[in-house]
Parts: sequence; structure tokens; C-alpha cells
Amino acid sequence: MWILQRLLVVLALAVVLLFGMLNASEKVTVHYWFGYSFANSPLPVVMVTFFLIGVLFYYLFSVAREWRLRAEIRRLRRTARDTDNEIQQLRQISLEEDLGSESGVPDDRETGP
Repeated sequence: MWILQRLLVVLALAVVLLFGMLNASEKVTVHYWFGYSFANSPLPVVMVTFFLIGVLFYYLFSVAREWRLRAEIRRLRRTARDTDNEIQQLRQISLEEDLGSESGVPDDRETGP
């Protein structure tokens, strides 16, 4: 499966490079907000610049998601640890009750009417 993924990535890069080479002499004007514009920019430079801006945004959002997931993992581990401690305590109580009844001291369950 990873071979197919790598092959698709290489194929996509080849298409983008081919597109950039075929349009290397094209000049474009980029209009920004607030009336700013950048004239006579080579098309491949504009494409790569905005691709890198997209990668930066993706990275920032993925880092935020990673932090949320790590916080949830810490919370779940804490819950699992607390549950394990509670189970250990319940087992200990059960063992103590069993040992108490074997010592010859009757408890409430063994006395009848």
C-alpha cells in the first residue's frame, strides 16, 4: 500500500512540475486584500508560494489537533489508572472479608435465624 501512495505522490509532483515548466514564462498579477497587488510575478513562483502557505496552515491546524489528542490521551490514562486502583481496592476488600470469615469469627452472613 505504501508503494502505491509514494507512486501517487511522485506522479502528482511530476504533473505539478510539468505544469510549472510549461507556464514558466507566464507572468501574473496577484491582487491581495486592501488594494495591494503584486504585478509581473512568474506563475510557478506564485504557485509554490501559495502551496507553502497552505502547508503552513495545515501544519498549524494539525499541531492544534495533536495537542487536543494528547490531552485526551492523558485524561484517558488517568481514568484508566484510577479505575485500576479502584479494582485493586475492591479485590483487597474481598480478600479481607474472605480471610475474616475463615478465622473462626462469624460475620453477619453466617449467622442464621
